[in-house]
Amino acid sequence: MFDKLIDVVRSLGAAALPFQVIGVDRAAILLRFGRFRRALEPGLLWKMPFADIVLSCDSRVHFYRTNEQSLVTLDGLTVIVSAVISFRVKSAEHAILSQLEFGQSVWDGAAATLSCFVARTAFDDLKNDDFAARLMAQVQAENESYGTEILTCRLENCAKARTLRIAK
Repeated sequence: MFDKLIDVVRSLGAAALPFQVIGVDRAAILLRFGRFRRALEPGLLWKMPFADIVLSCDSRVHFYRTNEQSLVTLDGLTVIVSAVISFRVKSAEHAILSQLEFGQSVWDGAAATLSCFVARTAFDDLKNDDFAARLMAQVQAENESYGTEILTCRLENCAKARTLRIAK
């Protein structure tokens, strides 16, 4: 019972403070009465108590690995593929306001793009540098609206799938 009361007191205390510290590893924005005012730099911020809200997200480089996917290539082979994506926040405003969990959005988009690209490519072409460059460009283009910058996107696993089915 007292834990909820303590949470309310703590949040009111934070809203009443006229300043806030933004860490060097954070990207932040300032909302005044719920409307976007500006992107913030790390450091000490003076704000209007109860009128200003500071929202922040992690601005360090993030690494995600997509789950292994069993896909069929253009030449009909079943392959197991996964990719590694590294990205960072480019625009705090877009990253914070466009969705709740921008990392999950980047991960989902990269996995979907990977499956589409594999389906349109022959197995021998999957390990080409050209394939990696096209994949990176497409993932980058799809994630610009999320306020993130894709640093790398490369295949980690790419192998023919083994099957236990007996051909008749």
